[in-house]
Amino acid sequence: MWVDDHLLTGKKSHKRQKRTSQLDEYFDSLYDDKLAASPSPDLYNLMQDLHRWWVDVGQTRFPVIYKMAMDHLSVPATSCDCERTITCDRSLLSSSVVEALQLQNNWLRRSAVSSYLTRLSDHVVKKDARQNIQPAGDDEDIYHDPKPPS
Repeated sequence: MWVDDHLLTGKKSHKRQKRTSQLDEYFDSLYDDKLAASPSPDLYNLMQDLHRWWVDVGQTRFPVIYKMAMDHLSVPATSCDCERTITCDRSLLSSSVVEALQLQNNWLRRSAVSSYLTRLSDHVVKKDARQNIQPAGDDEDIYHDPKPPS
């Protein structure tokens, strides 16, 4: 008499295929991207500029990791320790200023408030794309609010 093992043990005989995360896919694709970039100077240059790679390639291939990368790549480099910037002795950034910056970042992302600075990343990407093509000086002034029509 034949007995189904599943009924006795409660275990299924087939195994599920493990889902890969975007992070696993990203790490797996790094080697392939480097191999593809070595013969082509354009791809090699793209691989050297992290911000441009994330905007041009990473945004569509890895949308979740793209958001994290933009958070980390937007942090300015500094030669001093973070503690030195925030401590009371240095008084460069108080805890209330850091909190206000974090809140503003959250509000801007969720469109709770608007600012002309949200266009800054678009401006940087456009300027990088047309670098050495147009003469300087004809860029839109993004540092001041647009003047109201008279």
